[in-house]
Amino acid sequence: MLVLNSHFADYRARYKRGGDFRVFSDLLREPLPPGMAAINLPKR
Repeated sequence: MLVLNSHFADYRARYKRGGDFRVFSDLLREPLPPGMAAINLPKR
């Protein structure tokens, strides 16, 4: 999924949450811990 800095900035402004945004060059898929909610971003 493509996540741009603008997506993160919009999320922070809308929900008043969010810390540092880190980007890693290699893709590593990991399951979410039980009970953790995913962040759904709107499609542009």
